[in-house]
Amino acid sequence: MSDSSSFTLYLIDRQNELDEFVRMTLELVSYLDYRTEEEERYKYQYLSHINFYWIKRGDDTVGVVKTSLFYFYDLGLISLSDAEIRSIIELIELQMRQAFTGKVQGNIISDYLSITADLGWEEHYSRYRMVLDLSEMKNTLQLDYKHKNTCDYDILKLSSFFIDAYSGGIDERIGMLTKDSIGDSLVDIINDKFGPLRCELSVVAFNRWGKVVGVSMITISEGCPFLVIIGVKKNQQGKGLGRKLLSYNIDKCIEMGYKCMKLWVTKDNPAVYLYESMGFRIDIQISAIYKSRSEFTYT
Repeated sequence: MSDSSSFTLYLIDRQNELDEFVRMTLELVSYLDYRTEEEERYKYQYLSHINFYWIKRGDDTVGVVKTSLFYFYDLGLISLSDAEIRSIIELIELQMRQAFTGKVQGNIISDYLSITADLGWEEHYSRYRMVLDLSEMKNTLQLDYKHKNTCDYDILKLSSFFIDAYSGGIDERIGMLTKDSIGDSLVDIINDKFGPLRCELSVVAFNRWGKVVGVSMITISEGCPFLVIIGVKKNQQGKGLGRKLLSYNIDKCIEMGYKCMKLWVTKDNPAVYLYESMGFRIDIQISAIYKSRSEFTYT
């Protein structure tokens, strides 16, 4: 067992230290590097139930982390040895063990997976952040379906469409987009929880009878257009519509002068291959991990 006693967790003073905490979080948490301080601070209004901690060694701050009763995420650390990182993760475990008796969970960058595995944590799933450089894109694939941008469509009416589009897929199986959560996700998109929705960059496609067969929605988040959700009706999947929807989004983003586009996708989603074929590259992997109380080995 590592010596976690050399590190301590200190709750931040939200009145006086929030700005400093935001700056350090953006500096140390690699998958947030596209986000501005204003965007990060904006998200904190939804996080009143989350604890924000400084990670300290003596008087020196070596990292940051956010925790709830049974969950930790946005762990950002200065350059430390594997043994030191292990000690910090043990400390976070201990803090959650004292507050919660069931399964605990976390989100970490893939660099830490071997350390958490050695401590008995298991990987639930992983997600890739993918980025597309629009500066030299020349997209010619046309969306040959009737379509309109989402400025002219009631997004909340799309719940049943997305339930069909995601049924049986990896995102439903891991509990990310289910029939019970999709409606709330659409409300979050409308309320700009993932950045301002840009309906002129987003699209709804219809078949010849006017039924929705494909949707893709773009927000502006972390510095460039963000593909917040995309779906194709189950009986239309595998026919190239997803590629055409994304091509439409790319064209619109280029027309508006944007230089990049990004998205998050679950590692085992077949769409990864579509995105790679269109020029997206993986630049970060984060993993959801979990551990039951019975697997804690220290006292």
